[in-house]
Amino acid sequence: MIKFLPEFLDSGFFPKEAKYAIGFPWIDELKYHFDWTEITYSKSDLKPEDIELLIVKKDDDMLLKVTFDALKSWKVKAKQTVDTWIPEWMDGEVELHISPAFTCHFNTEFDLDKHGYLNLDIENVYIDFADSFVKHE
Repeated sequence: MIKFLPEFLDSGFFPKEAKYAIGFPWIDELKYHFDWTEITYSKSDLKPEDIELLIVKKDDDMLLKVTFDALKSWKVKAKQTVDTWIPEWMDGEVELHISPAFTCHFNTEFDLDKHGYLNLDIENVYIDFADSFVKHE
């Protein structure tokens, strides 16, 4: 894992374009439709040795406790266009900056299904974005 995670983040695996919508599912006219194009990713500053995995027993289930304090910095840049009823003031360059103090903790119960796949039930998620921010021009 120590070698895999940094190489995976910097491999170019992540999408160069993305689309998503935010709003009320039953009123399509009030949704914000976001298109991100020309997405670029900085080289990550990842310290996999700061990932803590603990396997504990909870009742009759096994529980995996994950503390992910490994991502020290990462920047994602994109060109954003928004298709909505509001004027085009939301269009432009967007940057997501992950700060050195970013942390994520979660618990997950797990078991194997009949095909040998690991089933996860994630619970108790805590994400602290610290000084991370989104910048829009």
